Amino acid sequence: MVRAKKKWGQHWLASRGLADRLVDRMELGPAAEVVEIGPGTGLLTRALLEQGARVTAIEIDPERANDLRDHAANNSRLRVVEGDVLEAPIEWPSVAVRLVGNLPYNASGPILGWTCSHAQELQDAHFMLQLEVAERVAAVHGNRVYGALSVHVQWHFEVKLLQKLPPGAFRPPPKVDSAFVRLTPRDAVAPSAHAQRVLRAGFAHRRKTLRKALAHAGWAPDVVAEGLAGEALAEDARAEALAPDVWLRFAESLPRAS
Repeated sequence: MVRAKKKWGQHWLASRGLADRLVDRMELGPAAEVVEIGPGTGLLTRALLEQGARVTAIEIDPERANDLRDHAANNSRLRVVEGDVLEAPIEWPSVAVRLVGNLPYNASGPILGWTCSHAQELQDAHFMLQLEVAERVAAVHGNRVYGALSVHVQWHFEVKLLQKLPPGAFRPPPKVDSAFVRLTPRDAVAPSAHAQRVLRAGFAHRRKTLRKALAHAGWAPDVVAEGLAGEALAEDARAEALAPDVWLRFAESLPRAS
């Protein structure tokens, strides 16, 4: 019997039928190049292969990686890479990649950040996330769950929540609901390290106005007020009031703090 390991946050799809339906939502097309994160028991992997995809499966669990290698021995379109996706060497194909993964909930934040860093190499990404995280990623400005993660992901991607799933859709069942989301790369200028620093500082004290929140990180209130005025925003605006594109222009307008 295959047992999930708690340290890797493993919650695998419960049925092949569900895997097939999720792959259908991806609208792969012929000969798609797919990188799959955390294939686990391989239900999604098999569904991808049956639709003609070439799959690079990145699996951190040595036991699951060995099982996938056995399957790869009979299918030339499957390549297995054992390791952490944040560290594993990936040979990116020359064509745009379809990224997919049932992400471990305890590592979804870092993996989303890694995905943003590879946005221009992707055709799209389809992830299974904890519903709470999916709603944060997709949130619009002014929403109570809109935060730095929302802005950072939306700087790189258009986000669409495709399907919600209950705990019973997985084995073992998690204690929370999940959601399958699509991330489509935006044709946008990548944010600088400076803009990302301003963003983190702005949401670090989200109940404060941006003038006060950014003062904690070294920006003078009058400088922040000038940047807000440049976007026709009130001096008492808070971080959640700025849409992602506005956040980027505002952040880049501020001087580099020492």
